[in-house]
Amino acid sequence: MPSRKSRYIAALDIGSFKVSCFVAQVPLDIKTIPKEERLSHISIVASSEMPSRGIRHGAINDMNVAENIVGTVIENAEIEMNAPIDRVWINSSAGEAKAHYTVNHIATDGVIDEDDMDRLFGEAISDIYDEHDYIMHAIPLKYLINDGDPVSDPVGMRATRLEMRMMAITAQLMPLRNLGLCIEKNLAEIGGRAISPYASALGSLVPSEMKIGAVCVDIGADTSSVAVYKDDRLIFADVLKIGGNHITRDISQYFSTPMASAEYLKCEKGTCQIYGTEHDHVQLPVIGENFNSPTFETISRSELVKVIRLRTEEIIETIYDRLRKTGLVLSHYKLVLTGGTAQLAGFDALVKQMLQQKTRIACPLRLNGMPQSMSGPAYSVLSGLLSYAILQPEEIPPEKLFKRSYDFEGPKFKKIIHWLKHNF
Repeated sequence: MPSRKSRYIAALDIGSFKVSCFVAQVPLDIKTIPKEERLSHISIVASSEMPSRGIRHGAINDMNVAENIVGTVIENAEIEMNAPIDRVWINSSAGEAKAHYTVNHIATDGVIDEDDMDRLFGEAISDIYDEHDYIMHAIPLKYLINDGDPVSDPVGMRATRLEMRMMAITAQLMPLRNLGLCIEKNLAEIGGRAISPYASALGSLVPSEMKIGAVCVDIGADTSSVAVYKDDRLIFADVLKIGGNHITRDISQYFSTPMASAEYLKCEKGTCQIYGTEHDHVQLPVIGENFNSPTFETISRSELVKVIRLRTEEIIETIYDRLRKTGLVLSHYKLVLTGGTAQLAGFDALVKQMLQQKTRIACPLRLNGMPQSMSGPAYSVLSGLLSYAILQPEEIPPEKLFKRSYDFEGPKFKKIIHWLKHNF
């Protein structure tokens, strides 16, 4: 039998509008390939998606329904690739994710080695766990030795003092556990997880944007996520509970029409620009007593646009306000829009008008074998999950985060509580 030369990696985007999956064929020697070339060596061999149910704001609110949807998506991908999927990489926008920044230092004696790094990581992580449930990502932003200039990797250098500035993204544990339980019930295990804005940025931004500085805004169905990149590192991430479904709900309520009709109107007739719609009219079914034979009403398209624009402006203002509170100077960063709602006609023009900043609508980075129907902005997170699994961005490894969650200095009872919390 010939030796196996490749393996499979499955990515699963569990969203409030859709659950979608990519399975990629990856060479076994992928880690020997330079990072900038790795994505060109993988290919999508299976894909699957279904409308989402049992999930709201990225969290499961009906386990049985969500389990069936996720199971069907995984099963359809397995049928297409004619092989089982036993590990998946997933995203998460649940659990009230927040970014935190720490500065920690240790004294060193001689040449810095991996034990010194573990000691430094342990101090930083235990400080976070004193206040928060679960660390999703811990990303070193900068290392300093002997209070000198920043260094990219201090291992092997001689120093008496090592300092690390780190960003950690924390989340509530129970919503994440429910997502994990949903995967496990479908006989798969989690290979890794990434917060949704992180995955979206990896799937949307080009290397030069990650280096110079970019803000990636993903407007989804129930949530909008924000990720800020600078010097090839994620330096901020947040998830806001507002998205395209709010626009659909406004249309449904204002015109008393079913949600499905409101979604169709938004996507097919909607725009954020009112000019040129004054003389157009559209028909929509009106909710009434006779469900099987609905009545139709003709409305002005400009009236529809006013409803859409009002909520869209609120979404943009909410995102801008969140960025402003972080202290980031938005004009210093390129603004990149992605996600399903970003495809709404005139959305990017409205952002430019309100924020006075150039923007671009980003589709996910093109991967070999990616289906044309799943290559639009709504699939940036899915593409980014594969990038996350294959590129392995620089951060403290998850196994060290789990270890530190119960292996730090402190009372024995506190260690036991943390161990139980993260293992049962």
